[in-house]
Amino acid sequence: EDPWELEVPEVETIARRLDILVKASVSIRRYQQESQRGPGASRGVAFLKTKKTGSTTLASVFFRYAARHGQRLPPDLHNIPVGPDLRLGKREACCDVAIQHVNSKKLEYSISWYQMALPDPYLITIIRDPVSHYVSWAHYYKLPDLRMTLHDFVFSTGARSSPMAHAMGIYNKEQVGTLLAKFDLVLLTERFDEGLVLLMHLLKWTVVDLTYLRAHDSHHIAGLRRSWDGLDVPPSPKPSALAPHVLAQIHRLTDKLDGVLYNQALVKYTSRLVAFHRSNPGVLQRDLEDLHRLQSDLSRLCPPDLEREHRSRVDFSDAGEWMEHLRSSWNESRHPHSQACHWYSMVDLEFEKQVNPDGYARPVPFSSSLHSLDHRW
Repeated sequence: EDPWELEVPEVETIARRLDILVKASVSIRRYQQESQRGPGASRGVAFLKTKKTGSTTLASVFFRYAARHGQRLPPDLHNIPVGPDLRLGKREACCDVAIQHVNSKKLEYSISWYQMALPDPYLITIIRDPVSHYVSWAHYYKLPDLRMTLHDFVFSTGARSSPMAHAMGIYNKEQVGTLLAKFDLVLLTERFDEGLVLLMHLLKWTVVDLTYLRAHDSHHIAGLRRSWDGLDVPPSPKPSALAPHVLAQIHRLTDKLDGVLYNQALVKYTSRLVAFHRSNPGVLQRDLEDLHRLQSDLSRLCPPDLEREHRSRVDFSDAGEWMEHLRSSWNESRHPHSQACHWYSMVDLEFEKQVNPDGYARPVPFSSSLHSLDHRW
């Protein structure tokens, strides 16, 4: 059955198309595993998650891939045993797919640990335009606590410089190139879908594995709620809407390191993109069109406003609260595919709780091959 021959507008047709493509993806992955046995046949992947870069959305892509294809995740994603006080040593591979928040005090160590604890891992991260990142970072992490405007914050004595670089443990320009060289792929927030296609070809995924619902829309008029304390976060303005003197001040705060980090990441990304175009002419545009068509399907199946309404009612700092909402807040009579929409809309504090002690996450309809993976759950 050709999923592209199905008519699109009806919800059931969209769900059916996604189901066909997911089952095909699972079959392709099985074939890859069975035909490439032996040393080096299966490489792990470690995603080092930066803050306010779209990394929560990307982390959910990795999570769904692992669940969908029976890949092991660390049972506790926030407490992977990494840190300068831990000695590296021989141990059993922890998982196939790892997702961890970047921590400036242990990033280098985390990379070393991943290279040892995963099977020959690909290392992936994501970087954002410094000004856009600073505005989003300040609105989410600083302004709700300080009760300040962005204008007052950037001109205050407490305004931090280059928060993106510092979060990665970068404190001078010389560190930038050394750190970026460790990553197999550095995505750019502003070219998210394009980067996903490069990721797909690097990891030998299929297009449906890239599909996502945007985790946070910081520009939406409704704003956000912080996951750990429930504080309301006002919508952040786009850089183009900032007053010239505020924009200039943010440039002064970010140019020294965040600007260097982004520019070198852009060079690295562009180099990979050019090489891909040379060896695969026309493929990137074709795959982008396929991804955008599936994204359009998914947004019709799971309307953003319905999920935003649900999320505004959930206290994600309460472990039991989100579990209850995961089961009941989307009424099946209102939305026949609520389970799948929840699956696509979960953020890290939610999907981490879906991982069982053995490292497997239970898939859901049209997101997985339930019959083949249930025994692992």
